[in-house]
Amino acid sequence: MISFKRTAALVAAFAVAVLSLPIPQSGDEKEVFDVLPAEFQKFIESLTPDDVKTFGSLIENVDNLNDDEKIYDEIRKQNPALADRVKTLFSALDAKFDALSPVPKKFLSGLMSAIVSFDEKKIDNVEKEAKSLPQEARDEIIKTFPSFKELFDFTDK
Repeated sequence: MISFKRTAALVAAFAVAVLSLPIPQSGDEKEVFDVLPAEFQKFIESLTPDDVKTFGSLIENVDNLNDDEKIYDEIRKQNPALADRVKTLFSALDAKFDALSPVPKKFLSGLMSAIVSFDEKKIDNVEKEAKSLPQEARDEIIKTFPSFKELFDFTDK
């Protein structure tokens, strides 16, 4: 299962970016955005200024929100409609993630950890893992998350 807390931090970071910038239309930012699962892209595109404000307050208090349920409760308290959309998003992503076989699941867990931590060494390791990932695992990931095809195309260059 994808960690709600870690992913919420990532969603919050994108939400704050959405507040200050439009959805990327070109460059590296667009390439990163385009690799995100379609459900996540649609979620980001649907954020309202109130949603972004809610995520901003979560970022300020993330150290006090030490488990998934507290984070969800805080979102619900501030913005019930957003809480429902967050729950729908994570349910969809969790279902897809949970259906994966162990090798793709391990790879995507490492990818998520690297992205959330912004650790350059972890990101480099994930890129190396992507290059050596068996074709069967790549195909399974791409079937489940079609946008990841671009990630594999990039790492193959």
